[in-house]
Amino acid sequence: MTNPDSIRCAPAHGGELNGEAGGIRDSDRLWDAVVRATAELGPDATALRIPLLISFQSPDSSLRRDLRNLLEGAKQFLTLAQAKRSNEPNGGMLFCFAHTTPANVGNLLPVAREALRRGLLGGIVTGADSLAQLSEFEGAVPIVSARQLLGQLGLRDRAKNALRVADVFRKVSESVDRHAPTLSSRLAANRGMLIREIVRSVQFGLVFAHLLDRWSPSSVVSTADFWPFEHQLFCQAARRKIPSIVIQHGTMGCFWWPFVADLYCVWGSNDVKQMQRFGAPAERITMAGMPASDELFRRMPKTQNNRLGTQSRPVCLILSHTHGKFEVPEAYQQFKQILPQVIRSTPSFDWRVKLHPVEDDSFYRGLDKLIFERLKFYPKETSLEEAVNDADVVTTIYSTAGLQAMIMDRPLIVAPATPQVQEVAWWPTMGGGTYASSTGEFLEQLTQLVSSQDYRLQRLDQQRRFLTNSFANPGHAAERIVDLLEALSGHSAASQAQSQPSSPIEAEISPVMVMSRELDENHTA
Repeated sequence: MTNPDSIRCAPAHGGELNGEAGGIRDSDRLWDAVVRATAELGPDATALRIPLLISFQSPDSSLRRDLRNLLEGAKQFLTLAQAKRSNEPNGGMLFCFAHTTPANVGNLLPVAREALRRGLLGGIVTGADSLAQLSEFEGAVPIVSARQLLGQLGLRDRAKNALRVADVFRKVSESVDRHAPTLSSRLAANRGMLIREIVRSVQFGLVFAHLLDRWSPSSVVSTADFWPFEHQLFCQAARRKIPSIVIQHGTMGCFWWPFVADLYCVWGSNDVKQMQRFGAPAERITMAGMPASDELFRRMPKTQNNRLGTQSRPVCLILSHTHGKFEVPEAYQQFKQILPQVIRSTPSFDWRVKLHPVEDDSFYRGLDKLIFERLKFYPKETSLEEAVNDADVVTTIYSTAGLQAMIMDRPLIVAPATPQVQEVAWWPTMGGGTYASSTGEFLEQLTQLVSSQDYRLQRLDQQRRFLTNSFANPGHAAERIVDLLEALSGHSAASQAQSQPSSPIEAEISPVMVMSRELDENHTA
């Protein structure tokens, strides 16, 4: 499965896609076309929105890749049969760890721990066969993987689903022909990947229908509802009027709306505004904070050493994100020019790189050999906190790891500050770091941050004010989200008997939203 953090759609005000995409260059228009083409086809098709977006932006798939994708899809029907668990829960909150990246796990794990502490956690489903971070829940609640769930489907169900895959592909193809005919060739050129995702959508739609009927959770929570696995979970929950929440896990893109969940928990007021620009109604968004940074916020006074002590060489840390180079190519082209010039001009600096978990060092190997040799790459097992602790200055293009660097009281430079980067990494406009649009600007800021104590303290003070104003419930986001889940679950149970069935996408959630507003008022009072 493609990592959700590697997807990049231009922000709400436009920008160009990587490639013509059949004549549609504006990313908003492309995403709108995807939404229109799937809107009337039900969850099996709405679960394909991200795969469709990717296929419309990707080069033609090779025959080998198509065959590999088709084989992966076929394997979904050949999963070994597995018996249903004997210790399945009846009620409680259902947590979905759909993706294994630190951003996803880090923003969900503290919430699951808090739910377990209160005795509210019912069970966990995972996209991965195993997830080391979940070992603490073993024996306390049932944990079931995607593979185990697929193994519970009988032969008759698998046969029906195989026939349904062909039907969904036909309907999606016909709908794309109607709503965005210029994109039909892109769909055909990447049909292998799309069929693979249709298989997942159809299979998990039935899997989660069965699971929710057996487990009867009080609510469902995850960090995304993008891909077929988690999308179908939320759709099936909506059909059963089970309240659901998605927790923000990273930088937003236009594809974050429409979402299926009843409520989106975002980090702060700026994220609310961005979601509203994408089209999300205010009543389906709430500020909850950033669970992944709860510990950092609680320890923030201890981490404000600001470095630049007695060490002889200042350290600049690159929080890398080069797996996004195909989504915002102009930014990475500039970065490829600026970075070598800055490194050559700073012989007294140590340059270190913390790679994103899904990227490798190939981007940097493409630089001049002498430049590459100046870079020290942290091992994959090095945590973000460990890497930032070693740094005097931190730079990134648009990774939200930059926010955590600011929480740890390190000055941040966002570069290169192209218009698209400024839409995604908006923080410097409100004091969260600074922009650098050129080699000269980068060098000027870097020099002042290590040579002028007054300038450095001024920037750090601005960052602290930004963090105070931009993140709700600092240090207590997980508690806030469990409060919200608990209230939504109870309110839904009380009103469920008089509710009518709703569409899986446009679920009727007004009672849930009333409770959300009441909670917000209590927390801000």
